[in-house]
Amino acid sequence: MIEFADIGKSCDGVPVIEGLNLKIERGEFVVIIGPSGSGKSTLLKTINRMQAHDAGKIALDPATRAAQQLEMKRVHQASGKTIVLVTHDNEEALWLATKIVLLDHGKIVQVGAPLTLPAHPANDFAVDFVGRSDIGIKLLSLQPASDCARKEPTGAGLALPADTNLREVVSFMSMQQLAHVNLVDAVGLHAGVLHAVDMFEKPAVGGSHSGSGSDRRSGGA
Repeated sequence: MIEFADIGKSCDGVPVIEGLNLKIERGEFVVIIGPSGSGKSTLLKTINRMQAHDAGKIALDPATRAAQQLEMKRVHQASGKTIVLVTHDNEEALWLATKIVLLDHGKIVQVGAPLTLPAHPANDFAVDFVGRSDIGIKLLSLQPASDCARKEPTGAGLALPADTNLREVVSFMSMQQLAHVNLVDAVGLHAGVLHAVDMFEKPAVGGSHSGSGSDRRSGGA
Protein backbone atom coordinates (compact mmCIF):
# COMPACT_ATOMS: atom_id res chain seq x y z
CA MET A 1 0.00 0.00 0.00
CA ILE A 2 1.22 3.49 -0.89
CA GLU A 3 -0.32 6.57 0.70
CA PHE A 4 0.39 10.23 -0.03
CA ALA A 5 -0.64 12.68 2.71
CA ASP A 6 -0.58 16.41 1.87
CA ILE A 7 2.44 16.03 -0.42
CA GLY A 8 4.05 19.21 -1.68
CA LYS A 9 6.99 19.69 -4.04
CA SER A 10 8.43 22.84 -5.58
CA CYS A 11 11.12 23.34 -8.23
CA ASP A 12 12.94 26.66 -8.28
CA GLY A 13 10.22 28.11 -6.09
CA VAL A 14 7.43 27.03 -8.41
CA PRO A 15 4.92 24.54 -6.95
CA VAL A 16 4.81 21.29 -8.94
CA ILE A 17 2.70 19.27 -6.50
CA GLU A 18 0.42 20.93 -3.95
CA GLY A 19 -1.46 19.26 -1.07
CA LEU A 20 -1.75 15.94 -2.88
CA ASN A 21 -3.62 13.14 -1.07
CA LEU A 22 -3.83 9.70 -2.62
CA LYS A 23 -4.09 6.11 -1.42
CA ILE A 24 -3.02 3.20 -3.63
CA GLU A 25 -4.19 -0.15 -2.32
CA ARG A 26 -2.19 -3.38 -2.47
CA GLY A 27 -2.60 -5.15 -5.82
CA GLU A 28 -3.86 -2.14 -7.77
CA PHE A 29 -2.38 -1.23 -11.16
CA VAL A 30 -2.45 2.57 -11.08
CA VAL A 31 -1.73 4.71 -14.14
CA ILE A 32 -1.06 8.43 -13.65
CA ILE A 33 -2.08 10.64 -16.57
CA GLY A 34 -2.00 14.35 -17.31
CA PRO A 35 -0.43 16.90 -19.67
CA SER A 36 3.26 17.76 -19.74
CA GLY A 37 4.25 19.60 -16.57
CA SER A 38 1.31 18.28 -14.54
CA GLY A 39 3.60 16.60 -12.00
CA LYS A 40 3.40 12.97 -13.17
CA SER A 41 7.13 12.28 -13.24
CA THR A 42 7.77 14.27 -10.07
CA LEU A 43 5.12 12.28 -8.20
CA LEU A 44 6.61 9.00 -9.41
CA LYS A 45 10.10 10.06 -8.36
CA THR A 46 8.93 10.81 -4.83
CA ILE A 47 7.85 7.17 -4.49
CA ASN A 48 11.23 5.69 -5.42
CA ARG A 49 13.08 8.45 -3.52
CA MET A 50 14.73 9.92 -6.59
CA GLN A 51 13.29 13.26 -5.42
CA ALA A 52 12.52 14.34 -1.88
CA HIS A 53 9.14 15.94 -1.27
CA ASP A 54 9.08 19.34 0.48
CA ALA A 55 5.95 18.76 2.54
CA GLY A 56 3.68 15.96 3.67
CA LYS A 57 4.34 12.25 4.09
CA ILE A 58 4.51 9.13 1.92
CA ALA A 59 3.56 5.46 4.33
CA LEU A 60 5.10 3.18 1.64
CA ASP A 61 4.41 -0.24 3.11
CA PRO A 62 7.79 -1.92 3.87
CA ALA A 63 6.27 -5.25 2.92
CA THR A 64 5.26 -3.83 -0.48
CA ARG A 65 8.72 -2.45 -1.11
CA ALA A 66 10.41 -5.69 -0.05
CA ALA A 67 8.07 -7.71 -2.26
CA GLN A 68 8.85 -5.47 -5.24
CA GLN A 69 12.57 -5.92 -4.68
CA LEU A 70 12.24 -9.69 -4.39
CA GLU A 71 10.17 -9.84 -7.58
CA MET A 72 12.67 -7.69 -9.48
CA LYS A 73 15.53 -9.92 -8.34
CA ARG A 74 13.58 -13.05 -9.30
CA VAL A 75 12.72 -11.72 -12.76
CA HIS A 76 16.34 -10.77 -13.41
CA GLN A 77 17.67 -14.15 -12.33
CA ALA A 78 15.04 -16.07 -14.29
CA SER A 79 15.17 -14.06 -17.51
CA GLY A 80 18.82 -13.10 -17.77
CA LYS A 81 17.69 -9.70 -19.07
CA THR A 82 19.95 -6.66 -18.81
CA ILE A 83 18.52 -4.21 -16.26
CA VAL A 84 19.70 -0.70 -15.40
CA LEU A 85 18.15 0.78 -12.26
CA VAL A 86 18.59 4.26 -10.79
CA THR A 87 17.94 4.57 -7.05
CA HIS A 88 18.80 6.79 -4.10
CA ASP A 89 18.45 3.84 -1.72
CA ASN A 90 21.95 2.43 -1.45
CA GLU A 91 20.77 -0.62 0.52
CA GLU A 92 18.40 -1.45 -2.33
CA ALA A 93 21.27 -1.01 -4.79
CA LEU A 94 23.61 -3.25 -2.80
CA TRP A 95 20.98 -5.98 -2.50
CA LEU A 96 19.64 -6.01 -6.07
CA ALA A 97 22.67 -5.32 -8.22
CA THR A 98 25.26 -7.62 -9.74
CA LYS A 99 27.30 -4.52 -10.59
CA ILE A 100 27.13 -1.04 -9.06
CA VAL A 101 28.20 2.21 -10.71
CA LEU A 102 28.69 5.09 -8.26
CA LEU A 103 28.57 8.56 -9.84
CA ASP A 104 29.53 12.00 -8.51
CA HIS A 105 29.29 15.21 -10.52
CA GLY A 106 28.99 13.31 -13.79
CA LYS A 107 32.04 11.14 -13.20
CA ILE A 108 32.36 7.48 -12.23
CA VAL A 109 33.78 7.13 -8.73
CA GLN A 110 33.69 3.34 -8.53
CA VAL A 111 32.43 0.33 -10.47
CA GLY A 112 32.23 -3.14 -9.02
CA ALA A 113 30.29 -5.95 -7.41
CA PRO A 114 27.99 -5.00 -4.50
CA LEU A 115 30.36 -6.39 -1.87
CA THR A 116 33.26 -4.38 -3.27
CA LEU A 117 31.74 -0.97 -2.60
CA PRO A 118 31.38 -1.24 1.20
CA ALA A 119 34.40 -3.53 1.62
CA HIS A 120 36.85 -1.59 -0.55
CA PRO A 121 35.51 1.95 -1.14
CA ALA A 122 37.54 3.93 -3.66
CA ASN A 123 37.63 7.15 -1.63
CA ASP A 124 35.99 9.10 1.20
CA PHE A 125 33.00 9.98 -0.99
CA ALA A 126 32.28 6.28 -1.52
CA VAL A 127 32.66 5.61 2.22
CA ASP A 128 30.24 8.40 3.14
CA PHE A 129 27.76 7.42 0.43
CA VAL A 130 27.54 3.82 1.62
CA GLY A 131 27.36 4.95 5.25
CA ARG A 132 30.58 5.20 7.22
CA SER A 133 29.05 4.15 10.55
CA ASP A 134 27.25 1.01 9.38
CA ILE A 135 29.42 -0.43 6.61
CA GLY A 136 29.94 -3.61 8.65
CA ILE A 137 26.19 -4.16 8.96
CA LYS A 138 25.73 -3.68 5.22
CA LEU A 139 28.45 -6.23 4.52
CA LEU A 140 26.61 -8.74 6.70
CA SER A 141 23.37 -8.09 4.82
CA LEU A 142 25.05 -9.01 1.52
CA GLN A 143 26.48 -12.36 2.64
CA PRO A 144 24.40 -15.56 2.75
CA ALA A 145 24.80 -17.72 5.84
CA SER A 146 26.12 -20.56 3.67
CA ASP A 147 29.30 -18.56 2.98
CA CYS A 148 30.44 -18.95 6.60
CA ALA A 149 29.02 -22.39 7.36
CA ARG A 150 31.08 -25.34 8.54
CA LYS A 151 30.59 -28.68 6.80
CA GLU A 152 29.46 -30.48 9.94
CA PRO A 153 26.66 -32.95 10.70
CA THR A 154 23.42 -31.52 12.01
CA GLY A 155 23.77 -30.27 15.55
CA ALA A 156 21.15 -29.86 18.22
CA GLY A 157 19.03 -26.74 17.99
CA LEU A 158 17.19 -24.53 15.51
CA ALA A 159 17.65 -24.16 11.76
CA LEU A 160 17.54 -21.37 9.18
CA PRO A 161 17.53 -21.38 5.35
CA ALA A 162 21.10 -21.37 4.02
CA ASP A 163 20.40 -18.27 1.91
CA THR A 164 19.44 -16.16 4.95
CA ASN A 165 21.77 -13.15 5.06
CA LEU A 166 24.23 -12.81 7.93
CA ARG A 167 22.55 -9.67 9.25
CA GLU A 168 19.32 -11.61 9.79
CA VAL A 169 21.27 -14.53 11.25
CA VAL A 170 22.96 -12.26 13.81
CA SER A 171 19.57 -10.90 14.87
CA PHE A 172 18.04 -14.38 15.10
CA MET A 173 20.95 -15.88 17.06
CA SER A 174 21.00 -12.91 19.42
CA MET A 175 17.29 -13.17 20.18
CA GLN A 176 17.49 -16.94 20.65
CA GLN A 177 20.82 -16.71 22.54
CA LEU A 178 22.47 -19.25 20.22
CA ALA A 179 26.16 -19.97 19.66
CA HIS A 180 25.43 -21.85 16.43
CA VAL A 181 22.54 -22.58 14.08
CA ASN A 182 21.87 -25.36 11.57
CA LEU A 183 21.33 -24.45 7.92
CA VAL A 184 19.00 -26.12 5.43
CA ASP A 185 18.82 -25.79 1.66
CA ALA A 186 15.79 -25.00 -0.51
CA VAL A 187 14.39 -28.52 -0.17
CA GLY A 188 15.01 -28.77 3.58
CA LEU A 189 18.20 -30.83 3.48
CA HIS A 190 21.05 -30.14 5.93
CA ALA A 191 23.49 -27.59 4.48
CA GLY A 192 25.99 -27.12 7.32
CA VAL A 193 26.31 -25.43 10.69
CA LEU A 194 26.98 -21.74 11.21
CA HIS A 195 28.88 -20.77 14.37
CA ALA A 196 28.66 -17.20 15.66
CA VAL A 197 32.45 -16.85 15.87
CA ASP A 198 32.85 -17.63 12.16
CA MET A 199 30.80 -14.62 11.08
CA PHE A 200 33.34 -12.20 12.54
CA GLU A 201 36.60 -14.13 12.22
CA LYS A 202 37.21 -13.02 8.62
CA PRO A 203 36.17 -10.07 6.44
CA ALA A 204 32.84 -10.78 4.74
CA VAL A 205 34.35 -10.45 1.26
CA GLY A 206 35.92 -13.57 -0.13
CA GLY A 207 33.10 -16.08 -0.05
CA SER A 208 32.92 -19.31 1.88
CA HIS A 209 35.67 -20.73 4.08
CA SER A 210 38.21 -22.62 1.99
CA GLY A 211 41.68 -24.05 2.10
CA SER A 212 43.26 -24.58 5.49
CA GLY A 213 40.45 -22.69 7.25
CA SER A 214 37.86 -25.05 5.83
CA ASP A 215 39.90 -28.10 6.75
CA ARG A 216 40.27 -26.90 10.35
CA ARG A 217 36.53 -26.43 10.70
CA SER A 218 35.34 -29.61 9.02
CA GLY A 219 36.15 -31.77 11.98
CA GLY A 220 33.57 -30.34 14.39
CA ALA A 221 33.05 -27.53 16.85
